[in-house]
Order: sequence, then C-alpha cells, then structure tokens
Amino acid sequence: MKKRMLAMVMALCLALSLLPVTAGAVDGTIFQYENIYYHVIDDSARTVEVIHSSGQIVSGSIGDSTYSGAITIPAKVLNEGETYTVIGIGERAFFHASNLTSITLPDGLQYIDSGTFNGSGLTTITIPASVTRLGGYGDSTGQPSEVFAVSSREPCSLQTITFATGSQLTTLANNALAGCDSLSALEIPAGVTDLGLDSNSQGNNRNLGALNGWVNAKNVTFAQGSPFENVDGILYKGDTLCVALDDTITSVTVREGTKEIGDAAFFLCKNLANITLPDGLEKIGDGAFNFAPLFGTSIPGIPGMPGGITIPGAESANVLNQINIPATVTEVGADFLKGALKENGTSLIIMQGTTPPVFTDTTLFENAENGAKIIYPESAQAAYESSALGSYIDSTGSGGDQLAYSLTLTPASASVTVSGTAALTVESEVPTDAELSISSNNSAVASIQQSGNTITVTGVSAGTATITASITLNGVPLTSAACTVTVNAAGGTGTSSGSSGSSSTTYSPTLDVSDGGTIK
Repeated sequence: MKKRMLAMVMALCLALSLLPVTAGAVDGTIFQYENIYYHVIDDSARTVEVIHSSGQIVSGSIGDSTYSGAITIPAKVLNEGETYTVIGIGERAFFHASNLTSITLPDGLQYIDSGTFNGSGLTTITIPASVTRLGGYGDSTGQPSEVFAVSSREPCSLQTITFATGSQLTTLANNALAGCDSLSALEIPAGVTDLGLDSNSQGNNRNLGALNGWVNAKNVTFAQGSPFENVDGILYKGDTLCVALDDTITSVTVREGTKEIGDAAFFLCKNLANITLPDGLEKIGDGAFNFAPLFGTSIPGIPGMPGGITIPGAESANVLNQINIPATVTEVGADFLKGALKENGTSLIIMQGTTPPVFTDTTLFENAENGAKIIYPESAQAAYESSALGSYIDSTGSGGDQLAYSLTLTPASASVTVSGTAALTVESEVPTDAELSISSNNSAVASIQQSGNTITVTGVSAGTATITASITLNGVPLTSAACTVTVNAAGGTGTSSGSSGSSSTTYSPTLDVSDGGTIK
C-alpha cells in the first residue's frame, strides 16, 4: 500500500513538472530590451525603470554611460514573454552619456530620479505629462542631487526643458536644476507643490530648493494657478516669503499680505541696504537677514599658511541703511541682521510696535560694536529696554539725534458750523529726519491751518472730514492720530453726511530741529 502511494506521489510530481510555467521575473531582476537595460520594480504590477548602460543599479560611483545617439524609451518592454510598463528613469541612467543627442520619453512615465542625465549631451528635453516627480528620493545616497548637471561646478549643455501640456508634476526636488547654466528661463507647472524648499531650514544657507545652483533662477516663472510666484526676484508661496532668488538685490519691499519670512530667505544678500516690511507680518525666520554667516570665525594654523585663511563672508557686510519691524511682528529668529550694521553706526532699525517682538537669540547683529539707531515709540521705552534690544536703546539721543517718537491729537472729535472754527492740539516727539504732517481728507468740508502746536479747523460746507496727524521716517509710518470733524450748516443743529465733492489737503509743519523735532 505504501509503495503504491509513493508511486502515485512521484507520478504527480512528474506531471506537474511537465506543465508550462508562466514567464516572469522577481522584483529586482535586470534585463535588456532593444539595447536598453531595465530594472524590475514590481513584478506583480509588471513595472520597470531604465538603468545605467552597465546593467547595474547605482549604489555610489559609476562609470560613464555608453547610451548614445537619439534614444526613444518605449512605454512597454518585453522580457521572457511578459510585457512590462516603463514607469521611471533610474538614478544616473545616462550619467556622462556625452554622445546622447536626444531622448524621447514615454507617456505613462512617473518619475525621473536624481542624477539621471548628469553630464549628458542633451540640449533639450520634454517631460511627459504623466511624470509626477523630477529628481530626489531615488538617489541611493539619500540626498537629492542634480538631475541634468554633474554639479553646479560642472554645468550641463541643456538649453530647454518643456513640460508637456497637462503636466501632473507635483515634486521638483532640491538641486534638480543645479548647473543648468545654459537654461535661460523656465515655467514650472501649476501642479508643483513641493519645490524642495524644506530640505534645508536651519537658517544658515539661502535655500532655493530645486533652483539651487541654477544661475538664472531669478528668471523662473510659474504657470497660472501655481501656489508659487516670483515677484521681482523674490519667491513667495501664499502668505510666506520663501527666499530671494537674486542675491545681488540692493533693496526689497516685501509685498502686502505676507505673514512670514522664511529661514535664511535673504542669507548672504550682502548688497541689501534697504528693507521695507509690511504691516501684518508676524514672523521673521532664523537667519532671514544673515549677511555674514561666518563673521568672527577663523581657521588658524594651516600648514604652510601661518596666518591661516580668510573665509569668504566672514567680514561684516557694512551695508544696512534701514529696516522696519512692523507692530504685528511677534517673533524674530536667530542671527537677525548678523553682520549687517554699518561701521559708521548710521543703520536705522525702526520699531513700529509698542510691544517688542520675541527675539529667539540675544546675539542680534554680530557686529554690534558698529552701533545702530533704534527708532522706538516713547511710550514703550521701558519694554524695549527690557527686551533683547535693550543694550542698543539710546534713550538720550547721543549726537543730538531724537530716536523716540510720540504723537497725540486732541480732541478726538469736534463739531463746527460752516465758516466756524475749532482748535485742535498736536503734541509730538519726532525723530531726526522724520516728518510730521497734518491733513484733511476732505478739504471741501473742513480746511486746516497750523500755528505752533495748534491746528485751526474751518468749516467749509456741511459734512464730515477726518483730520489726521502722522509721523513718517523715510517713507515708513511711525504713528498717527486722528480727529473726526462734523461741519453743520449755518444755523443748523444736524449733521450732513456728505458734500457734492471732496478733496484732501496736507500740511507739513516746520519743526524746530534744535529741539529734537518737537512740537509742543
């Protein structure tokens, strides 16, 4: 009985061995199809990626790829009778393929890894609409790197990158365009939400993400509907200023609606002398205005170089004319204005709020010995003296400069008849070089005339006008006060809500500079 059972089992095994076997490969299999090597990503899904001409999956350094001429990558390839879909171009697949003249990529391709075309002979490429990621992630080192150039120090010859209509690209990884010096401009598809900007957020390097190392980064544009926008060489994403694309800028006016300036946004922009920040800004990131990142550091004792070496950027920028910090700013990151202050001590830092922001680092300037003029509200002097700015607050106004400011206009409301007058009183402390102005927003209703600290308001016609006193310094508003004036018709007791037309007038009083610009 046992012999019989054994015979039956052996016969069954023999029969099974004679059945046809379905062709296929396990994950990781490498095969060649029409002179191109492919790597099986997922055999069950029948997906593959193009790899290096050596037939190796790159795990570090690799020799030059021998792929050459005009190459077309098919959407489908065959191996052992099975059809596979090409979904990717693997890391360094065309590394140093200097004889590669053109490449046509298939619809259905999903990604192009870092280093794919490092140092190839391509001058133009079209990225299929199906590609969702260009660069990054696939790099075996774990670090995203250049897609087309070997490095920013070894530029490539690529002149044109075209994204096919309907592009589904969402990720353009850090350094993807580095070294593309011959690429004069590029429009990035609207669907890109990841530009690699989060890859370095320590505040010690101006990180352009995918645009790092691209000499023409300031020429980038974004398709309509993109969350990113290039405004005068400054990259914004919604209400965040991400980074300056041009490190040669000399002045910047941050656009209205911006709530945050990112880490290292203007890192080493050493020509940036004038900075205007908008009301509504809430946070300034670490190193946002770090002008001299290595200030105070040195490398002594280099063999053969007794004096050591000088590190580029280690000196003070000596450039800042003026920056204003709006009242809405609540947090200022480390290395604020590091190395920025002018050697002659004339850099202006205008504080617009009565509550100082929180400074995350007490070392604000690095070259603090140069000194700076901190302009601050007089009513908040004690608060500023207790803040990280305390040691820089000059309450005496050395050198004859008035640094504190204050302003009142009383009363807050007044009522007159047509041809009648009302007297307003303005009291102010005006910083040196600042301007005090008095204006009526509707001179057809109420006109103004100033004498000393008295503003005489004359009713012109029935209606309402706002009289405003304001102090500005180099275009930056410091403070203002207003009085609402109601002009009633002669002999009447009611208030007219308007007039047939309106105009405004502004009066700038003459200040007694010898008294620190004070009207009392």
